[in-house]
Amino acid sequence: MRGFLSDLAVRQRVAASTQNQAFNALLFSMIYLQTVPSVTLKEAKSPLDCL
Repeated sequence: MRGFLSDLAVRQRVAASTQNQAFNALLFSMIYLQTVPSVTLKEAKSPLDCL
């Protein structure tokens, strides 16, 4: 996931808001599927904190 978000910023040169939206979509999916511990989600302050 970190590679995907980094690729958006570096290679595809998308805006920060687009990268954040992609992160939030992935985070929502992870919450919905319960694949990330809730402690990690509560402490996340940036997209890379959860990776």
